[in-house]
Amino acid sequence: MAISFSGGIICYLPNLGINIYPWGQYAIPLYPLIISYAILKHQLMDVRLVIRKTLIYSTVTGLLTAMYVAIVFGVAIVFQRRVSNVPAASSYAIAAIVITLLFHPLRMRVQRWVDQYFFQVLVNDDFVQELTSGFVHELKRPLATIIAPAEMALMDVRDALQGRKRIEELLPKMEQRLQHIVNSALDASRRIEAVRGLNSSQTQPAQRIALRDILLKSLDIENAAIQAAQIDVSCEITDPLLVTGHAHQLELVFINLIRNAVEAMEQAPIRRLIISGGPNSKGIFISIADSGPGIPSNLVARVFEPYFTTKMSHGMGMGLYLSQQVIKAHGGTIRLQNSAMGGAEFMVEL
Repeated sequence: MAISFSGGIICYLPNLGINIYPWGQYAIPLYPLIISYAILKHQLMDVRLVIRKTLIYSTVTGLLTAMYVAIVFGVAIVFQRRVSNVPAASSYAIAAIVITLLFHPLRMRVQRWVDQYFFQVLVNDDFVQELTSGFVHELKRPLATIIAPAEMALMDVRDALQGRKRIEELLPKMEQRLQHIVNSALDASRRIEAVRGLNSSQTQPAQRIALRDILLKSLDIENAAIQAAQIDVSCEITDPLLVTGHAHQLELVFINLIRNAVEAMEQAPIRRLIISGGPNSKGIFISIADSGPGIPSNLVARVFEPYFTTKMSHGMGMGLYLSQQVIKAHGGTIRLQNSAMGGAEFMVEL
């Protein structure tokens, strides 16, 4: 930066009567070379992603611009021939306005198409250090739900083998327990893939997904805990809320936020969970608000730090950190604020 700016300033000194040879014109080209070297050497950004997206967007934008200019000129010429008393400048202006109104939807569609087929969700390299803890955090819950039905199924098998119970009586219960084990194992597998995909260049391309469906599925997964805590849930989302992203990764976020809200309200006199969302100036927002005790103001800034938890020995402090990484990887933001009910409210914007 010093070389670049000093070189540029020196080039102007002769105009002020200061007789110095403008050697800065030779120093200025060093600036992009030094910056490029720093980016490649120290991996200051995902260069592959930048180059890939820049080339794709530049190519598509160039083609669209050429088509746009050709259509404007064509429409203007046709318009001028039909209405001979209209000045050429007015014809071009009218044509440009009309085509711009029609061209914007096409440009947005092309941009969504490029994002869908070429956009890869990646996070910074610092996240690799936390990946192991993330795996443990996301595996802990589904694997914990496997233990009890597995032990019960094992007891049923022993009862049948020792003749204490007839196998015909045990089969329906064993089928239910084994099905629960299979579902929990599949859930654990999906979570592994979701966490692994956060920092993998081999992740599947992002797709158009409905946030409402993901929220309803997350509520269904946490339904047992919600019912046990006797929480009144209100989902005020009626629109599908389409975004581009990875369903399993966003599902991890909303499961964590809902689970945190449920656990926070276990001792609360009033237990309400309100989920709302819709379009805003930044895209789409999702709000998950509870009537729990909330988060002390001196801890709000730390809730997204890895290993920070208010659950003492019951938490690992990775849930909100993982959630923030997922939302960042999707180009969005997540923040914590006080809810109107006095508890916590997590606001996700995508």
